[in-house]
Amino acid sequence: MAFDLADIGARVRAYRLGAGYNADELAARLGVSRAALYRIEQGEIVKIDVIQNIASILGTSLASLLGACLLYTSDAADEGLG
Repeated sequence: MAFDLADIGARVRAYRLGAGYNADELAARLGVSRAALYRIEQGEIVKIDVIQNIASILGTSLASLLGACLLYTSDAADEGLG
């Protein structure tokens, strides 16, 4: 199964917004720069350990962020999940 990095980035952004985090807050929790988080959200870079940490912080699964399955929650943002 191939993963589209832009789609992963869009899901990260959507879950971040749904969880009520701004980019600075999530980047700080991850221990990365805001610029690095933006590159992830743009699909430019994806490190599996960072995506796993994002999933944990945002209360979702790695599989959901990768698009292998979708978890539906009442507060997930629709933006970017199309």
